[in-house]
Amino acid sequence: MHSPRLAASGSHERPLTCRASLIGRYPGRVRALVFSAGGMFGAWQAGVWSVLEGVYQPELVVGASVGALHAWAVAARVPATDLIERWRALREFSLFTGAHSHHSAQQQLNHLCQELAEHRRPELPLGIVCTEWPALRPRLFCGPDLSWKHLVASCAVPFLLPPCEIDGQRYVDGGFMGALPLWAAYEMGATSILAIHVLPILPWPMQLPLRCLRLLRSRRSWVSRVSVPTMLIGPPRRLGSWVESLVWNPITIRRWIEQGIEEGRRWLAAVQRFAASGNHAGPTLRAGRAADPLAGSP
Repeated sequence: MHSPRLAASGSHERPLTCRASLIGRYPGRVRALVFSAGGMFGAWQAGVWSVLEGVYQPELVVGASVGALHAWAVAARVPATDLIERWRALREFSLFTGAHSHHSAQQQLNHLCQELAEHRRPELPLGIVCTEWPALRPRLFCGPDLSWKHLVASCAVPFLLPPCEIDGQRYVDGGFMGALPLWAAYEMGATSILAIHVLPILPWPMQLPLRCLRLLRSRRSWVSRVSVPTMLIGPPRRLGSWVESLVWNPITIRRWIEQGIEEGRRWLAAVQRFAASGNHAGPTLRAGRAADPLAGSP
């Protein structure tokens, strides 16, 4: 029986230091911001955050897959307007047109992660979630040694992009066994969590394989106890197909950004109250467990 692994980046054995440092840095209260996995649906996340960044100032940020890119940017204090421009300027990206496309997508992902990590360093505590391959064990990385490779690993969609090796261990997409890593923020010391979740319901072709994989493992391998006030913001309806989530298209990207901005405005007052009080201020996740992306929004 396995549980999500927790380690400082660059080591498999060193204990995580983020929680201890947060307790001293933010005594009594640590607001976390968590970005889910979601592929191209991440454009919706960027739209939501462009509205909320003025009223919610997190003390730590966590992300998986595309959410890891957003988490790094927010931790590095990159304005949300810059995130939106990056989405609009992203060149054609597809994983469905043969080996050449896969190679091109990998090169583009490497370049994107290197550019972000080398030019903008996190100023806030940051957690990046990856999945050990082939053990399928969630792994949280944090600390000053985080690099562009951790971003690449967290975005490495299994069977479409190759695993990324870090310190002799291979890793794949951080959202593969659970799209929303609330447990990571909780383990890092969060006392309240705002989560922007673009995959409350997985596209149907992905549901059966993941159900089978999870049946082979204890549910405890990807569900962790979360007992702090948590606000979940997700799209009111499914954003698109599973293919659309993996192919960049300027029309859908623009639409998702606009829909995210609209949803962010709808949540603005509630998030402002939540930030001020740290208490539940709207639809929330059930207390005591992380989100199950196969179960839909609670």
